[in-house]
Amino acid sequence: GAVAMMLQVDPDLTAGDIRQVFANSARRDYHTGNVPNNNFGYGKLDVASALEYLESEAPLLAEADQTSEKIAFSNYPNPFNPVTTFAFSLPEQTEVNMTIYDTIGREIKRIFDNQTKEQGSHEVTFDGSRLSSGVYVVRLEAGREVITRQITLIK
Repeated sequence: GAVAMMLQVDPDLTAGDIRQVFANSARRDYHTGNVPNNNFGYGKLDVASALEYLESEAPLLAEADQTSEKIAFSNYPNPFNPVTTFAFSLPEQTEVNMTIYDTIGREIKRIFDNQTKEQGSHEVTFDGSRLSSGVYVVRLEAGREVITRQITLIK
């Protein structure tokens, strides 16, 4: 089913392209550990991210560097009430910013502000008990990479 949806976005994908999209868009978290590995391969299948990857202005698949390590970023649970844990994995030591915004772009909470983090896996807990139910956006900046995720608070 995931491959069929990807082919709807780009009917010219080859088997190698599909494998690369899955590897580049796989969800990584503290359960997967450092990937690739024998238990999780490149991570957990994330069809929505695979489709976003295909629709983004990402480098052409044939030219993408398969050896580059990416930053893994997730949160669990999502939806949450009132606490969620952000997990991220860094391929090298870097400065990290992490900020939560509401849907109109107002800053709600700055979790990290230019903090240097070591290579490896990191976790931070966020308590949304003072917030209203709704959708929020978390933005992680690490080095040159910026990753955003929607999180949903349900009370």
